[in-house]
Amino acid sequence: SLTHVNDKVLPDTLTPLSHGDIITIVDRKFRFEFPVDSIFYPHKSPKTKSPKTPSKASPSDNEEKDPKASGHLSPVSPLSPRT
Repeated sequence: SLTHVNDKVLPDTLTPLSHGDIITIVDRKFRFEFPVDSIFYPHKSPKTKSPKTPSKASPSDNEEKDPKASGHLSPVSPLSPRT
């Protein structure tokens, strides 16, 4: 086949793409990227974090906990092609 994704032959099945994948068709290369405002865009965290101001209340005092902080993230489903 003359079509590759990241230098691997593209199979005859649906292939999910990730941000930054390189698609090669014959001798042309294309980079797949999600738009910056997409929920799938890989946002990088800042290199230096500003110091947090200590709060008077402890996190267990009737505050909702952030699910990301506990490490429990919802699974991400793959994208489906548009029809």
